[in-house]
Amino acid sequence: MRRTLTDQAYSAIDELIVTGKLMPGTVLKEEALAKSLSMSRTPVREAIVRLEKDGLVERKKSRVTVVEITYSRAADICVLRAALDGTAARLAAAAAVPSNLEDLHRITVDSEKAINDGRLKAAISLHNEYHDYVVRMSQNDDLVAASVQANALSRRFRHISSMSVDVVRQSIETDKAMLQALRNGDGDRCDSLMCEDIFKSGSALLEILQVFFGVDKVTPAVEIVLSHSWIDAAGES
Repeated sequence: MRRTLTDQAYSAIDELIVTGKLMPGTVLKEEALAKSLSMSRTPVREAIVRLEKDGLVERKKSRVTVVEITYSRAADICVLRAALDGTAARLAAAAAVPSNLEDLHRITVDSEKAINDGRLKAAISLHNEYHDYVVRMSQNDDLVAASVQANALSRRFRHISSMSVDVVRQSIETDKAMLQALRNGDGDRCDSLMCEDIFKSGSALLEILQVFFGVDKVTPAVEIVLSHSWIDAAGES
């Protein structure tokens, strides 16, 4: 499918935000962005509207700025993703067919090989592919759309967190355990494992955000993410 100019503008600006080249609080200027992307202002304007719907930018009076990164917002998004994707994983267990299980097995094999070969970025990409595949298996279009939007927000935080090898290995092990739960049609287990993976990654992220951005406030979402990490650590010790 051929991408429209608006799609191209959206992808380009999204990448600038996710990679930190457009810092939080930066004012987005249509004319400057259009010039840098070698296109007219119309597709840039339309792309900015989409980015606003995704929660990556916000309007403040007459200005559009990149949304600020905060400790509590990262926790809010983590809890949102766990609720959405955990439910999707539960539905996936009821909808799984042999071809799905074969595809997911291939992804786990490839991701494990990537991490063992020291290809961290490839392993992370494959883990995200696995995660997204499970969500799509839910066959719930509204749930998938909500998950995509929540993940659009979390991509910024993933870039900052620079997931460690240990965290990625743990995520791959969770993927393998979830695959077995999908084979067994165990929706409860799939939901639990998906949430576990999201909360553990979220806890690691909060540690980094605390160092670089500080703690703006401690909300129930923050407490859920951190307490989940503590419970897991206690159970493994």
